[in-house]
Amino acid sequence: ESSWTHVMSIVAMINLKFNEGLSAWPAFAADPTRFAALFARVIELPAERAAAEGAPAMGDDEHTRWVLFFVRAFASLEDEMVRAQVLRLVSLPMWATLSPRDLAAQLAAQPHLGRPWKKLEKRRAKEAKEGAPLASSRHEREFVPGLLKLFLATLRRAEALGPEEAGVRSLARLLERLLELFTDLMAQLPTRRFFHAVLLDSHLLVHASLSPFGKREAGTLAVQLLGLLDYYERFEVDDHRGVPLSDADVKSARCEQLQALQRKAFSMESLQDFALSNLAAVDTPTALTSHFSRLQPPQLAEIASSLGVVHSNEQGEGFGKGFLVHMLVRRYQRREAQHEAIGSLPLYPGEVV
Repeated sequence: ESSWTHVMSIVAMINLKFNEGLSAWPAFAADPTRFAALFARVIELPAERAAAEGAPAMGDDEHTRWVLFFVRAFASLEDEMVRAQVLRLVSLPMWATLSPRDLAAQLAAQPHLGRPWKKLEKRRAKEAKEGAPLASSRHEREFVPGLLKLFLATLRRAEALGPEEAGVRSLARLLERLLELFTDLMAQLPTRRFFHAVLLDSHLLVHASLSPFGKREAGTLAVQLLGLLDYYERFEVDDHRGVPLSDADVKSARCEQLQALQRKAFSMESLQDFALSNLAAVDTPTALTSHFSRLQPPQLAEIASSLGVVHSNEQGEGFGKGFLVHMLVRRYQRREAQHEAIGSLPLYPGEVV
């Protein structure tokens, strides 16, 4: 079996090929089975290095090269050999990481996924009975959510370092490559389908938008990439059918969300006026911030947990009041329709455009 260093060198050569404007995949086309084995081995590289006795953990630059390999792979869906490996990483099993309430809501909105989900549950139960799950099953369930966790952990490390400390630039590059990958996943319909809910469940956009790292020079590009990811996350398209949403569809979905929020708010004395207000009067960022700021962290956590925005009251309280308010405002605020935003742009370029 090839060593960790050997596999990592293959990853570096593939990245170099793409940097030169060439595709590296034709070199593997003669034997797709061996490529599948290589792909599975690349997925395991960080865990393999961490488990090796006496070996240092993967450095930030190594992690960046590793993530860049997956950026190249997910950008190559037109290649049948590559597509077969990457699409299973962004499939239905990922939803096992969602909060129970959010999972139930997602499955209720897509009834045709009920039977496949039950089959997955039976498979997981069988694997649990037999011992450790297969690596392929674990990859399908945990790989992409693990990348989201890697981003958040890297962001916390970057925040802890001073602007001029060694290692900040390496952390920034890793954050940039991860954001590039997440943006690609959101921008392509085959990968967006199941990833969207997992991205929202991670609250990555909220964490990153509130991070002080974005105000530093090293975080400038990351902030720009975050804006692009946010744009695609808000894109008005049906994730499962791949068709654009009409104004009526968008308004209907937003009204259902706000009505669910109002029903929960009705049980809280301090939000009675919010619960009884017209939807158009409470869906602006200013109005939502004003109402939510009155509440204490346990109350905000209870709202978020009951609506499936967080996994539990304990998790919600751990985020803190400022984070919870920002998260709920972002989730329930009115969004400007994309065609309206485009229509408001000037016909001719000016100082701003």
